[in-house]
Amino acid sequence: MLRIEEPITTTPARNRLWAAAEQLVVKADSPADLNQGLMELGSLVCTPSSPRCDACPIKRHCRARATGCVADIPVTAANSQAGTHEINVTSLVLLRPVPRAPGSSRVFLRQRPTDAGLWAGLWEPPAIEDTDLSDGEPTHMRRHMQRRHGLEVATMRQVRTCTRKLSHRTVQFTVMLGQNIRGRARNGIWVAEGQQLERIPMSNAHRRVITIGLNAGLSKSETCPISAAK
Repeated sequence: MLRIEEPITTTPARNRLWAAAEQLVVKADSPADLNQGLMELGSLVCTPSSPRCDACPIKRHCRARATGCVADIPVTAANSQAGTHEINVTSLVLLRPVPRAPGSSRVFLRQRPTDAGLWAGLWEPPAIEDTDLSDGEPTHMRRHMQRRHGLEVATMRQVRTCTRKLSHRTVQFTVMLGQNIRGRARNGIWVAEGQQLERIPMSNAHRRVITIGLNAGLSKSETCPISAAK
């Protein structure tokens, strides 16, 4: 809930935990009931390996869930020293114009499984993980969109790359832009950019991916140079 990214055995992490516990106890009507509730929450819902975020009664207040780093917490001394694991993800930002709103777009999103680990239960653009599309060939993504989401994407191009560094993993995104879309969408939703999009539970990494796609969609240029963004 506190999104403590330091190894939990370190002094700074322990101090933060004790300070938070003291604040909760002071505000609680029954410290005994509070302790019992926290223990049950930790053993049944917010477990270290497979947290059930969808069933958590305080998920709206969870900083780890809000920032999409549930799978990286808690951090132990072992996994903090194990090195960084790299994940390659190709994300497709699909844009459709909003009727009667020139210059505005709708974005297609899908929801990650609640047991997905990293960014579980949050929304994201369609993506293929651990797939090399560095040559710009969109064939795999076209097939994925047709099979999984029932959409035919007539125009698709690679825009750029960006990197998201987490506590013990690095996610390398290849962002693609899709337009001129046909078909009735399934396994996902169309969301208008702006306030509606801002209300969707989503990781900061995927918000950045969408921003890159939206900016590319506004560009008059047919191509955009691929560059690493940090």
